[in-house]
Amino acid sequence: MEDLGLFSVGFKFATIIPLFVNSFLIFWEPKLYICHDKFGDSKMLNKTVSNYKNLYGLTISSIVLGMFVLLPLGVKVMSSSYQMALYIIPLMLYSNFIHGFNYFSGMGPQMKKKTFISIFPLIAAVLVNIFLNFFFINKFGILAVLLSTNISFLVLLLLNYYITRKMIKIGRAH
Repeated sequence: MEDLGLFSVGFKFATIIPLFVNSFLIFWEPKLYICHDKFGDSKMLNKTVSNYKNLYGLTISSIVLGMFVLLPLGVKVMSSSYQMALYIIPLMLYSNFIHGFNYFSGMGPQMKKKTFISIFPLIAAVLVNIFLNFFFINKFGILAVLLSTNISFLVLLLLNYYITRKMIKIGRAH
């Protein structure tokens, strides 16, 4: 039951990041379509995507860093029994951070109007998550949940990147 309390506290702090991630991505997605229509599969599209991806990374990293500075103060205000939440919150923040990069790496199916392909990396990531949770939750508890979530998001990111690189020849000779 203690893990549930820690998870609850960590989740409350970690949900701050999706507010910023989603705000950035609401801006990014229409911009991506405009850039693709304007530049096609070109080096200019690659540069634009790279610039926005870097901007996203810098912005969200700065917010996460700010949270690391303020987090101990927020948790300290609560009961001392929640101090362990300081160790799980970074893992929760990390999965949200990675999730935002999926919007950059998974743009291929959307740009080529083959969105049905997007389900395959998602299914693979879900299966990885279920597999890891099934084998490790009993032994490692909440840490297994958080690590399997992060690993699943990384699998999703890598598969999305691979598919996008296959579908869109960004920055490569045609």
